[in-house]
Amino acid sequence: KKKKKTSISRNSTMEPKRKLLALPYPAEGMDEPVICGTLSFCDDLRRKMEPAGHFYEKFYTDLEKKKAGTYTEEKPQRNSSSEDEDDESKEEEQAHAKEWEKKKKGKAEMDEMRAKIMDNDLYEILGLGDIALGATTGQIRSAYRKLALIYHPDKQEDNKAAETDPRWLKILDAYETLTDPAKRKKYDSSREFDDSIPEVEDVTETNFYEIFAVVFRRNSIWSNKKNIPDIGDENTDLKEVHRFYNFWRGFQSWRDFSIHDEYNPEEADNRYERRWMEKENKKTKSKYLAQEKERIKTLTERAYSFDPRILAEKREEERIRMERIKEKQEERERARKVIEDAKRKRREEEEEKKRKEQEETDRLKQERKKKKEEMATAIENLMTVSENKIHDETCDRYYVEEAVKSMTREQIVEITSQLEGAKQSACRDLLVNFVNKCKRAKEEHLEKLRNEEKKKSKKVEEEKKATQQWTKEELALLAKGVQKFPPGASNRWTQIAKMVGNGKTDKDVIERAKNLNRGGPGVPTRGKMNDTDRMRMEAKKAHQAEIEKKRVTKKVEAPAVDESGWSVEQQRQLEVAMRKYPASLKPDERWSSIASVVDGKTKKECVMRFKEIRARLQKKD
Repeated sequence: KKKKKTSISRNSTMEPKRKLLALPYPAEGMDEPVICGTLSFCDDLRRKMEPAGHFYEKFYTDLEKKKAGTYTEEKPQRNSSSEDEDDESKEEEQAHAKEWEKKKKGKAEMDEMRAKIMDNDLYEILGLGDIALGATTGQIRSAYRKLALIYHPDKQEDNKAAETDPRWLKILDAYETLTDPAKRKKYDSSREFDDSIPEVEDVTETNFYEIFAVVFRRNSIWSNKKNIPDIGDENTDLKEVHRFYNFWRGFQSWRDFSIHDEYNPEEADNRYERRWMEKENKKTKSKYLAQEKERIKTLTERAYSFDPRILAEKREEERIRMERIKEKQEERERARKVIEDAKRKRREEEEEKKRKEQEETDRLKQERKKKKEEMATAIENLMTVSENKIHDETCDRYYVEEAVKSMTREQIVEITSQLEGAKQSACRDLLVNFVNKCKRAKEEHLEKLRNEEKKKSKKVEEEKKATQQWTKEELALLAKGVQKFPPGASNRWTQIAKMVGNGKTDKDVIERAKNLNRGGPGVPTRGKMNDTDRMRMEAKKAHQAEIEKKRVTKKVEAPAVDESGWSVEQQRQLEVAMRKYPASLKPDERWSSIASVVDGKTKKECVMRFKEIRARLQKKD
């Protein structure tokens, strides 16, 4: 690409515009000069710019030519055409390319010279060919001293000729290269090395150790780490085998590929050129490093895939996995059979239960049918006997039909036998007395059942009230428990219920606390109150209610049960209900609610009782 021309403003007496990135000290008479580089000697007019581009390079090329005395100044034309500018740009580019080709050739020449030196192994020259890369710095110096005692020019008769002796030069070059860590690293990396890895078709389980042991030992010279694990044999522990492969999977190589560098940074004209060369060389080396890494990875994975120990381990793992799968399948099959057996057994039990229930239903049905038939036969016999022996209209067939409704079959059979054995004149009275006796017995039985049912319901109601009623002490304990166990505490309501005691459950405690949070029946809401304040108020109210109850009980004595049919308990329930449901309610709603609380009394009876007590109190006044 063509660069924009850099120009400055000059007056008519000055030179024409020139393409320069750096200017000398400004000439006299220059108005508003523009500085395009950092090479000006005027500190006041300096401007920082990046020194790069074709013109910058041309400037330095011309500078070098001036130093060499080969520079010829080209006088710029005042009116140059665009074609001349293109030709000039092309010439500059060609000159630039030739310059870089020279630098590349210089690098190639350096490599050629290095190759000539490397024709002879430096380790062989120092007599260390048997250990080569394994030689230490001390061993290299010791070997050099021994050879220096023989080939050093000071040890020769002709010193001048000995200084140019090829043998001594090779020894000196070998010593200088191998004692310099950077040079030795480059030299060792550039030596001939077998990068091959075993082919897949050449590897079997029998020759695995023989083939791969040599390859891994050969490549281990590039390792940064010492104490490299060995591949081992068939008796090596599996932990060591896995450690070996983990080492090679994370292999860190010191191998240097700088011999493949395209440019020699030492030949750069400036630091920017040197940085660019280093960047290009780094790209080249990164390609070889990636290839080396891929080669080591391929070697490791290929050995891992053919290792008899790994294959045996995988077969064992597969066997164990299949056994576990089989065990799980068998376990699932056993569980399925157990479930199916349980379902079948449950189904059989249900069928057996249904069969027995059906049999019991059929038996009961047959028994009922039989009893019904026996009852019908007994009634028919009683009617026949009564018609034959009783000729009174009051004891006709309809009377007998109504009478047998309160009699059992045994009683019917009994009266039938009695009528058959009695005289005709006594049969009517015998039948009437027996029927009345049966009716009274039935009524007594029903009354007994009703009383038992009332006792049960009363007991249940008392138990319910006992659980619902809270004493002053219980409310106080509830208030303390709510304060002791705040919201968020573990098992809060269980702890509070245990603290209250007296059979109070978590549900009772929660319901009572909710009632207090809502204000509760009759609890005034004066501002904001916490749970403790509400519970204390409720406890105080309960205590006042107990005192009022005792006062009213002493003042108004309930009449005896025999006089009006009201017991002490019923009288107490009436008084509590009247306090609970005040006169502000609608009369019908109020007395219906009061009657629902008083056991065995209707709304009308409660109203009459209230009027009776009010009349007595008025008479006393």
